Amino acid sequence: MSVSIIIPVYNVSSYLEEAINSVLEQISKNDEIIIVNDGSTDDSGEKIDCLYSNHPNVIIIHTTNYGLGGARNNGLKHATKEFVYYFDSDDILSPGLIESFYSTVSKYPNLDLFVFSAKSFSDSSSSDKLPEYDRGIDALFSDGKQAFSYLYSQDRCYPNAWLYITRKEVIDTNNLTFKSIIHEDEEYTPRLFNVAGQTIVTKNIYFNRRIRNNSIMQSKFSERNIIGYIESVNSQMELVKTNNGIFNKMLKLRIINNISIMYELIYHKNIQVSNNTKIMLAKLIDSNKGLALFLLERSFFMFRVYRYFELKFRKRTKIPYYKTNNL
Repeated sequence: MSVSIIIPVYNVSSYLEEAINSVLEQISKNDEIIIVNDGSTDDSGEKIDCLYSNHPNVIIIHTTNYGLGGARNNGLKHATKEFVYYFDSDDILSPGLIESFYSTVSKYPNLDLFVFSAKSFSDSSSSDKLPEYDRGIDALFSDGKQAFSYLYSQDRCYPNAWLYITRKEVIDTNNLTFKSIIHEDEEYTPRLFNVAGQTIVTKNIYFNRRIRNNSIMQSKFSERNIIGYIESVNSQMELVKTNNGIFNKMLKLRIINNISIMYELIYHKNIQVSNNTKIMLAKLIDSNKGLALFLLERSFFMFRVYRYFELKFRKRTKIPYYKTNNL
């Protein structure tokens, strides 16, 4: 049993040593770390070579700039281990993830997907509320669809790729790669849940997300964000066509949520976008007509009231799972 840990790097010289060392400190001799220098313009590439080129578990790849999704895909091409984990080069891995994962797989040898929790910390002294990634449960699900349905019903379905360890066979068989868009995880993760078999979810925190002002996700929203969400919704609508039951219901709610995010950015936060992008959003709204989007187009306040009560009822959804301990 072993894990390929793929770490894209782009202009994070100040953080990468702490990040990569937090992974090195807990891997086994059979694991591999694949560092992809994605065309950094600072000294990240040189620092990686200096610090890690002689480490027996580390593979270093230097490429032109493909973006986060492309860098992950490039790393995946070199992955040789049984499981794959995508880690970000400015964050910190909590002690115990790899050990806990191996312990879990020894109990559940058919496990396809290991889903865990995370917390955030900030480089600044800002008093803004930090994102939380609490799964709220330790549970075994028969497959990824069941896990997605439960997590989304409880408003605990976080798409970030660094919250999942996946059996590589699942990735290879289903050609699970990332698109070169912003919000690539929102497009990728539902596809992952759709094809994963046995899935473990734990409330244990194994990842520390660094919030920094100049990161991709903290920068000012633009049309690229909207286009990323459009790609994600189109992908999710394709999943709806080939599924049914509770998984479909939760996917449709996810689609409504993503459409509402785009609508708010354009029409309430005044993000400037092209007419073509507005037309694409209008088509998505038209394809997903219902009470929620009817309210969204007429009163954002009433839409939020609707969403408040919809979530309350959604959390009452009964989805079977098996409680687990000591993850």
